Amino acid sequence: MQKGTNRWALQKPTKNVWQMLGPSLLLVALAISGGELLLWPDLVSRYGFAFLWTVPLILILQFAVNMEIERYTAVTGETTLGGLVGLSKWFRLLFPISIVVSLVWPAWASPAGNMLAHTFGVPGQGALFGMGIMLMLILIWNSKNSYKILETVARYGLLVVLGIILWVIGTNWDPQIMSEAANGFTSIGYFPPETDKFVLLSALAYGGVVGVLNLAQSDWTKAKGYAAAGREDPSLVNWELEETQSSWKNWWSLMLKEHFVVYYIGNFVGIILLSILAFVTIRGLDVKNFAILTAQFDQLREQTPILGIAFGLGITLLFTMAQMTILDAQGRLLKTSLQSKISNEKISQFVGVIGLIILLMTYINPDFNQPAFLLRLSASLSAGVMVMYAPFLLVLNNKLPEKTRPKLWNKLLVIGCAVFYGIIIVWSLL
Repeated sequence: MQKGTNRWALQKPTKNVWQMLGPSLLLVALAISGGELLLWPDLVSRYGFAFLWTVPLILILQFAVNMEIERYTAVTGETTLGGLVGLSKWFRLLFPISIVVSLVWPAWASPAGNMLAHTFGVPGQGALFGMGIMLMLILIWNSKNSYKILETVARYGLLVVLGIILWVIGTNWDPQIMSEAANGFTSIGYFPPETDKFVLLSALAYGGVVGVLNLAQSDWTKAKGYAAAGREDPSLVNWELEETQSSWKNWWSLMLKEHFVVYYIGNFVGIILLSILAFVTIRGLDVKNFAILTAQFDQLREQTPILGIAFGLGITLLFTMAQMTILDAQGRLLKTSLQSKISNEKISQFVGVIGLIILLMTYINPDFNQPAFLLRLSASLSAGVMVMYAPFLLVLNNKLPEKTRPKLWNKLLVIGCAVFYGIIIVWSLL
């Protein structure tokens, strides 16, 4: 504590970057279960590696936005969404609507149900399986241990899927793959004339995670106790002290490294591996949308039945975990934006019921049961939400103590993110 005052100097971090891993992991899991598992392979199956040049770009733009979300919480100890809502009374209306509209669709329970149904040989019952999964997730908040159990199972599912990916790539390796991939990375600005704009927009949005889901990272940063968020009363930190400023530089450096290692590199590797998997398994096949996953399942099952089944169950677990995580994030975000006294668990359950009703509608009307469409719809709406709130992150963080405010490069990347996705949205609608 500073002499003569009741304010504290910020303590230096006592953990290294590996011990700080956490807030980025869930975003990577969501990305793999969405854009990287279905949407990017969809692009590769249609256009080869033509769009790989966008991967480093979208990840660095999203990286910058995510760090501004972490920055506010690490300095103030408050959630970033709470700070944004405090900027304008209109945000108290816009954010709840944005959260519900962009995430209410059971865009992960649907492919989970369809994959499970296909694995068990009853592909026409995907909506019914999806309803069962959603019902399980609604009930799971009644048990504090169920989330940990499902999370553990999902992690093993991820290991199974990644193991299968590496095995398939290794046994089907062709030197042409490197040449094709290199062309994709160097063809900057190239868009095939027949590009499906909706698919591209969705892949760009969920290659990483875009939208209000990013804001949930603020809660995880707070729970992890980064910088001032780890103090009992963050408002008592004296940001004018040299000791505090030195400690902040150390914290910020570790936060950057943690997010870069897990989020940027993790998503980059995930997109590349799953794109190569699609290239070596369904190249030349006329498959689109969710049929990409079922085609991969069928091919693996023909090679070795156990691998096909493991692939199907692993994908089901990944999508299920993603849907549960999103329901949890919705509960937290809606509670903050609505300033509700209702627990976030109860809010998550209520939103889950809405998703269950949507799945029931798809069961009644099979023509609407298109999991890839639901995922794309959620991704596109999320991109619109990102365009809306990203610039206001800078407004919010420019009110922080001077030494903790974003630098010029941070500001340019955040603005660039909003502009990029704004342009892509307009282009996709033309």
